[in-house]
Amino acid sequence: FWENTFTDCTELTSVTIPGTVSFIPDFNFAGCGSLTSVTLEEGVETIGYMAFANCYNLEEVVLPDSITWIESEAFRDCCSLQSVTIPAGMYSLRDYTFAGCGSLTEVTIPAEFDKIFAGYNELQKSQGLDLSKYKKKAVTRYTFAVTNYDGYEGTVYANVLTYRGRVIGGDVCSADVNGFIHGFEKPAQE
Repeated sequence: FWENTFTDCTELTSVTIPGTVSFIPDFNFAGCGSLTSVTLEEGVETIGYMAFANCYNLEEVVLPDSITWIESEAFRDCCSLQSVTIPAGMYSLRDYTFAGCGSLTEVTIPAEFDKIFAGYNELQKSQGLDLSKYKKKAVTRYTFAVTNYDGYEGTVYANVLTYRGRVIGGDVCSADVNGFIHGFEKPAQE
């Protein structure tokens, strides 16, 4: 594969990446509007920057245990994506990997936290929550557009994670170029 190999390929509806391919390059399937399912076989290790971004009809992604690195915005604006299981051996899940995935309602908390997820859990702990209690559990994620975020003109989302009807985590974030992430309470203005 080369970067942008299948970018904006509107006829592509499903894809299986064999385990002989270890890296999916940046933007490789970006904008494939008819793509509905992606299966990555055991052996695929890395998903590049925005590799599947703007695949609006993508509903299902099967990630093998061999995946260790997913770059920023890899699945950005895949608004039909409903469920993802993060493999236990994940080393790095970069910022905004699933930004704009409003239909993504089920997320499995990984068994082991990488540096990024550990940092995200520190954010949770700062607001009296702790995701480590929910390792290997499928939790529900709700995403809401925030239309009245004071002092910021970009797109803002509130993400709420629940388990069995109880709020267990969440954040307020923007995936814009000058984006941010913080807990439920807005930090004081300096």
